Formats: sequence, C-alpha cells, structure tokens
Amino acid sequence: MFELVRPLESHARLIMEWRNDPLTRAMSRHMRPKVFDSFYREFLSDYVANPHLPALFILFQGERAGLVRLTLPGDKGSVEVSILVAPSFRRKGIALKALQNIQEWVRAQGFWWMRAEIREENSASLDLFHKAGFKIEGRIERRDEEGRPFPLALLNLPLVEPPATKSHVFIVGEIGSNFRSGKPDHKKDLERARALIDVAAQAGADAVKFQLFRSSELYAAHAGKSSYLKEAGIEEDISELLASLEFPEEFLTELALYTRQKGIEWMCTPFSLQAFDLVDPLVQRHKIASYELTFTPLIEAAAKSKKPLFLSTGAATVEEIEWAVKTYREAGGEALTLLHCTAAYPAPDRALNLQSIPFLRECFALPVGLSDHSMGLEAPLMAVALGATALEKHITLSRSLKGPDHAFAMEPLEFKEMVRAIRRAEEMLGHFGKEVEPEEEELRLFAQRRLQTTSPVGVGTPFSFHNTAILRPGNQSAGIHPKFLPLLLGKAALRLKREGEGIQFGDF
Repeated sequence: MFELVRPLESHARLIMEWRNDPLTRAMSRHMRPKVFDSFYREFLSDYVANPHLPALFILFQGERAGLVRLTLPGDKGSVEVSILVAPSFRRKGIALKALQNIQEWVRAQGFWWMRAEIREENSASLDLFHKAGFKIEGRIERRDEEGRPFPLALLNLPLVEPPATKSHVFIVGEIGSNFRSGKPDHKKDLERARALIDVAAQAGADAVKFQLFRSSELYAAHAGKSSYLKEAGIEEDISELLASLEFPEEFLTELALYTRQKGIEWMCTPFSLQAFDLVDPLVQRHKIASYELTFTPLIEAAAKSKKPLFLSTGAATVEEIEWAVKTYREAGGEALTLLHCTAAYPAPDRALNLQSIPFLRECFALPVGLSDHSMGLEAPLMAVALGATALEKHITLSRSLKGPDHAFAMEPLEFKEMVRAIRRAEEMLGHFGKEVEPEEEELRLFAQRRLQTTSPVGVGTPFSFHNTAILRPGNQSAGIHPKFLPLLLGKAALRLKREGEGIQFGDF
C-alpha cells in the first residue's frame, strides 16, 4: 500500500529524519546530513512539485515505513526510481514488495522502462533491485558534495516493448499481373512494367512486387470457372486466364535491376519451388500469398532462406495461420510479418474487418500489415492507425485496362496521394504515451490556469479569495497547480508578492 506524499512540513521532517540515518547516508550519493530549511526547499521543488510522478510513502501495517520516489531522468519513456526504508522497518521485505507493486502503476502511466542508479558498494540495494527484476546495464560516474567522483551501477527494467519514436510503414506497390493488358506483348508488357515501377518510386513507396507462377502448377485439372471472375465479365477457364497472365522469366533480372536503379526494393511472389529458386537470388525479402498459406514446401523454403517473410492471411482461419507460423518457425524462419487480407476483389467495406490487425498482433506477437484490395485510401489509413507495419496496394496505369486486377487497383495519382497520406499519418501517430509536446510548451506556460495573485500581498498577509485566483498567467510567472488551493488559503505570505505573480511553494 502507498500514501501520497504531500507538501506538508510534517512529511518533509519525517523524510529528512530517515535520510539523516547514518547507514542511509553512507549508502547515498549525498552523505552530508540534511538541514531542515534547505531540505524543505528541496522537498517542495523535487518531491511534490510534479503531480504526475508523486513521491509515495510505503505503508506497512498502517504505518509509514519508507518512501518510493519517481523522477524523470531525461531519457524518453523512462522513469528513475529510488527507495528509502525507515531504519526501524529494515529487513522486513518492505522495499522488495514496494518495487514490485510500483511497476504496474508506472507501466499504466505510459512509461516503457524503469531505471535506478546505485552505489557499487551498496550490495544490499543491488541485490534488492536484482530480485525486483532490474538488470545492471552499465556504470556511470557522479560527484559528491566535495566534487569527488564515485561510481554508480546503472540498472534497467523494461516494462513494455517500446515502439519506435516514428513508425515507418513499409509500402509495397503491388503490380502483380497489371504489367499486362490483353494478350501478351513482350515489348508493351516490359514498357508497362517499367512505367509502373516508376509510378511506385515517384510516389515514395518502399518496394514494388510482381508474381511468378505457372498456370499448370496452381490448379487441379478441370478446375473450371470462378463465379467472381464471371461477375467481372471474364469468361475464360481459370487455367486459361492464368496462362495469359504469366510473368516472363526473362523479365526477372532486368526488372529487378531497373527497380534498384530507381532506389526502391524489388519483390516477387513465388507460387512454386521452381519459382522460388528463380526469385530468391533477386530479392531481399519473400512474400507468400494467401492461398499458399497451406503450401508446406514453399513456407519451408522461405524459412530456410533466412530472409524476412510477408505472409498473407486472406481467407484463412486462426488455426491455419497458427499452423503456418509454427511450420515457418520449425523450419528455421526468423523475421516474419503477417498481412491481414480480405480475399475479395474488390473487397467491400463490410468484409475488411481491420480490427484483425491488432488481433493478429496480440495473438501471434508478430508485426502485422495489410494487403488491401478495397477501393480508395481509407482502409490503408485506418490500418496505419491500428498499428500496421506494412501496406500492400495494387497499382495500375489505368483502371480501364483489360485484366482481372486493373479494375480495383490505384491509378498513379491516387497511389501517390495514398503514400503521402500514410507518411502524414505516421507523423501524427508519434509514440506511445502522453507528454507535453515541445510545440505546446510556450502556450502551456502562457495559458494553463495556475494560482496567481489578484492584488499585491504583503509579508504576513493571509492568502484568500480576495488576493488569489485561478488564472492564466500570461507572461507572469506561473503559480502552482490549483489543486493546492485548499492548502494555500489562510496561510500567511512569507515574501512580498506583486499583483499577477504566480504563487509558489515557499511563498506560504
């Protein structure tokens, strides 16, 4: 149990008494005994001034048995903890329980890790923090009151996995079969493929992706026609259609080199082991499509390559995804990103279920992105807001071109606008936690209401509603938080206060 330390003289005297204990001073950074007048000023400015990180009394059987103090060390996302046990309560396990119990509260405030600095000769405290989960990360040097250096052990305790200060969504321009429109034409297909690579590079995408398959290696004999394709006005048998969309192997090296020259990454989804062997030397990462999620040999080949893998999960159950992830891991696979996907072309809004992104992330403890087949840029932006780390979107030179994937793909200007919007969204997301941003500081000091005088207050004059109000300070000094108003009222001023000045601890 804890009790809030308040800006009361009695609280300051009790803490000073504990700090002046000879054993405490011997193990402290500051070994001189504290004198109340100077310590009280330190107490008001360092112990109770920050309402978001209060000092807390440790309670043991209803008595104040020690102190936990939390401060900001300057490292983003961290909080420094120090602990002080009253001499009469030592060796009762109080400090360890307090360190363990305070961790959940600190985590709930949005901090990512805790740290502590302890004298290297203070073996009892080092052992205490070690039992509480802290690890020694290094050694730093401080100076005592006489200016003499002394070493401190630096200990850290991660509380959550810290997110990047700024996310970077890996954006893939999915070209797929959109290098072709109508019958195969080697020259036109190559020109269109290069033009689409240009579109992705100029838009600021991270990669482009093609697909390498052979119709004969995908479907069983007499597979027939897809109802989805019939609705799109495509009457060919599925095997005939896929045969007309096959990516020429002679394009592989040429387009991979062209893509690199444009400053982005080249990717190509393989749909067979033969295709994998052709693609593997040319890519930095692999992609396995949704319907190949049950294709064991392909998953194992990707794992053995030791390259990162994007694994699409369209039309798959959680159990099937779990099996695929396990298969990949058991085959030696390492870096893995799942891509949430709705395998419909185009995917209607009602079927997107973008909440699957945080669900999959929590379920598998893996980064999750979106392979999107919806119309527009709304789904990609929502995916980024939900924590997607990768985004795959079909691109085309024109939705009027002939082919199964052109109609739902993004045209060049649309794709460029999507990339721009995603990069803005990344900036807006920032980092996990709630802090006063540098851009807010000036107006925070100028406009956030504080305790200010409304008329001059002479020494010995009581503070009251006649001379005090909760006001925006403007260019006056900002006073203390209005929550301290009940503590202030009726107290005599210890120094002259001009009209409009902020009231500080030490003024009463």
